Formats: sequence, structure tokens, C-alpha cells
Amino acid sequence: MKPRMKARAILPMTLLTAMAVAACGGDDDGDGPQTFDDDAYPFTFEYPADFEVTDDVNFSVEAGGSLEDSRAVALDEENMLILSRTTLNLAIDDSNIDLAKGEMDQLYQQIDPESEPGQESEYGGYTSLEYEVSVDTPPDGTSRIVSLFDGDQQYTINCQSTPDSQEEIDDACQQALDTLSQA
Repeated sequence: MKPRMKARAILPMTLLTAMAVAACGGDDDGDGPQTFDDDAYPFTFEYPADFEVTDDVNFSVEAGGSLEDSRAVALDEENMLILSRTTLNLAIDDSNIDLAKGEMDQLYQQIDPESEPGQESEYGGYTSLEYEVSVDTPPDGTSRIVSLFDGDQQYTINCQSTPDSQEEIDDACQQALDTLSQA
């Protein structure tokens, strides 16, 4: 069993009013990809074997709501995939994604005034919005943030990296999104 890692997360973003993060887990059986699989999330995905699941996540910036819980699939204390779940005041789907997009565009513009408006996408059967944001903590950090919508639940995967680990985090993030499937 791996020792517990304390991760430092930066951008737990949310959409409307409340923010919550759910637990996660993984199996560790060697050098191949590991699987994120937790009852608190309605999906699974693969991540690199050298990443570690942790529930010891500290946020230095919170925007859009208050956290109930947090988990990360972490390479180290600053480079990780941060998972969160938010209960929204309104169910979001393809018919009203513009409501979510408008609010989220404003929220991310406050964090990074040069960020582009969100891009609508779909991962694992979920309507989603995707953002690229520059952050100050970690220094010169970046986040690729994907919010998945499932009724009144917003699941966010924040792929946060420092310049030195950006390629590794980008690859792990893409692996997670490419293998994301409903449980």
C-alpha cells in the first residue's frame, strides 16, 4: 500500500451555488493503468500507475461555492487530477447548457481574464463544458477543467499542472477523459 500523499489543489470550480466533492478510489496492481472507481461517482476512468489517489487535498483558491469533500489522482503535491461533485439548483442537459456556460464563463474570467469561453463537449455520455485556465498557484500553473453534467449533479475534473509536469498531466488528463465511462 502506498503512503498517504497530501495534495495541494488550486481551482475547485463550480457552476451555480453549491460545491461538493466526492470520494474516489483506485486499484494498484502494477505498471499498467489504474482504474478510478468509487461509489460516489457514476463513472470510472483509467489513470497512470505512478499517480496516487488521495483525499488529503487543500484548496488555496475556491470560487463559486463551498466544498463538501475532495479527492485527487495526484502525481505530486501540485500536479494532479482533482475530482469534485457539485449539487446544482437546476438540472443541466443539452437543452439548457447555455445557462451553465454563461455562469461558468464569468467565473473562469475572474480567475484568468485571458481565458477563452468554455467549449461544449461530451465525455462518457455526459454533456460537458471544457476550459483552459492559467493560475498563479502553483507558479505559472495551468488547469484544464472539464465539467460533466448529470441532472442536478456537476462532476468536475480539474487537470492542474506546473510547467515542468504539464505534458505528463496533459497525458493523464486525456487518458482519463478518453476512458471515462458510466459505471
